[in-house]
Amino acid sequence: MINRFTAARAGVSGSAVTTLCKVLLIGLVVVLAAQLRFGAVANTTVDNPVRADARAYVIYAYNIRHHGVYSRSEVGIADPGGRVEPDAVRAPGYPLFLSLLIDQITFSELAKVTSIQALASTTVVLITYFVCAQLVSWWLAIAVSFFVAISPHLINANVYILTESMATFVLMVFTVGVVCAAKRRSLFFWFLVGAFLGVCALVRPAFQYFPPLLACFLFFQFEKRAAWRYALSMVLGFLALMLPWVLRNIAVLGQMSDPHLMINFLHHGMYPSFVYGGDSTTFGFPYRYDPDSHVIAQSVSSVLKHIFSSVLSDPLLYLRWYFCEKPAFLWSWSIVQGAGDAFVYPVLKSPYVESVLFQITHAISAWTHLPSVILALIGSVVVWLPCSKACFREHSLLIVRVFSLLIVYYTALHMIGAPFPRYSVPFRPLMYIMSAVGLWATLSAVGVWRLNWVNRRNRGS
Repeated sequence: MINRFTAARAGVSGSAVTTLCKVLLIGLVVVLAAQLRFGAVANTTVDNPVRADARAYVIYAYNIRHHGVYSRSEVGIADPGGRVEPDAVRAPGYPLFLSLLIDQITFSELAKVTSIQALASTTVVLITYFVCAQLVSWWLAIAVSFFVAISPHLINANVYILTESMATFVLMVFTVGVVCAAKRRSLFFWFLVGAFLGVCALVRPAFQYFPPLLACFLFFQFEKRAAWRYALSMVLGFLALMLPWVLRNIAVLGQMSDPHLMINFLHHGMYPSFVYGGDSTTFGFPYRYDPDSHVIAQSVSSVLKHIFSSVLSDPLLYLRWYFCEKPAFLWSWSIVQGAGDAFVYPVLKSPYVESVLFQITHAISAWTHLPSVILALIGSVVVWLPCSKACFREHSLLIVRVFSLLIVYYTALHMIGAPFPRYSVPFRPLMYIMSAVGLWATLSAVGVWRLNWVNRRNRGS
């Protein structure tokens, strides 16, 4: 009896120590994440922060707040009584967020935006740990959280008035919904999964085509009756968020969405290696140097027609571009359309130039980027193999397959259109999670092989 009591006390004590270690380590990682994010926001000076895409988002927010119209027209700024024409060129999620904070487009208002983005980005580190800990060991989950915490792309995303920071946050909230739905098997949680997907699509339109694919996956994963219920709940959740935007567009514009979104997506991604005519000086913006751009971009059909004629003129070049180079560009390190490395717009001042801590974490993140991408690829493939059932519990396998499906979908979508590396920034936490899944599956396979080898050797002796 005494021995049992002593063993029980030792077990409780060991569990308490493990829990304390987890709390301390994840606490340190979150503190590091907060220091890097708020430090970047406070000590980065962006050269003309309200430019290009950022300018469009700010104008949308201003018009929502002052005119009650969703429009990128600047007429309302120059003339408060002028007529502001509505449009739907940009998704409304991020401008709606900005409209809560921006009134007169002052630097203090922009500082509030970047501070809130830094807070949301810090929360992403905690979410990453929670999600990853459902799939792999706690120490590996903390390692993944560390890499998310030091990612220069995720840190710098907060200093710009761009969608990357918000898209990362809402995508990770979606992953929490997937975890809850997989563990609880509740119609309510699958409805939330769809609703979170709707929020993602309102921030980044690329997510809007994923629900049908996810619904098909549910039929693969569950028996028919349960699949129908879960899929219908998920789709209803998605429509609850997306339908008001679609109905607004039909009522105001007479169409479900602005075709320029798809035209630009296809057009900007049709130039091999992101250059025009093999001229390296056109890198990143080849369509600006193409004299036929205005003809090509007249409609979706005109873009597709030009793409098909280009493919027929040089099949090998375009097959390599669409099937090999595009995925590589999408998941590459350096921003193509921007200042390079982890910077979108040029900066006049950055802690990545002045701070040793920022420089060290940048170097670690850069050195481990390619191995992380490779491990994420392995993880995205291995979860569909029969052997994956030996590595993950039933609900964990459902989670990682949804994540894998989303990554494959997102990559395939950008193989069709423009695969700018900036578009993959919101997926960095998910990429690190899947790299941990790939490493965990590899270690598990090695462990099983070693055990089988030892057993065969013992039988032989």
